[in-house]
Amino acid sequence: MSSCSESPERKTVEIKLDSLVYDDNGNLYTGIMKGDVQGKYIEYEVINGRKHGSFKLYYQNGNPEIEGYMRDNINDSLWKYYYPDGTLELQGYFVNDSTDGEWLWYYPSGKIRETSVYKRGVRHGKLIMYDEDGKIISESLYDKGIEIKIN
Repeated sequence: MSSCSESPERKTVEIKLDSLVYDDNGNLYTGIMKGDVQGKYIEYEVINGRKHGSFKLYYQNGNPEIEGYMRDNINDSLWKYYYPDGTLELQGYFVNDSTDGEWLWYYPSGKIRETSVYKRGVRHGKLIMYDEDGKIISESLYDKGIEIKIN
């Protein structure tokens, strides 16, 4: 992977097993990483060797696949996932690298397919599934990842 800066010069960086990013002199890297990974384009910010700031992954067609924010190498804040045509497929929050709060899944038409609530990475609260017309097709309640039967 190579980084791009304001100048046209490209520098080689290395990501070691400690998940930190180093420049070609062995120093912790600060800047914007851009490159190709498995046929997709990736771009993210690095501060003192750690992913910190915006994170973006693009499909081969140039449309966004994933957009989010990282803090000290962990997922944090709002993350969005897209269908290959660029329409929103899923969005929700990470807190300290765990899903937390309400997550929404969408049909390719843009209508809501599912809503679910998570707490520290575990489904906790209501899960509601909708058909394409917006009608509820099922509801479930979860407590710490376990479905609770509703009579």
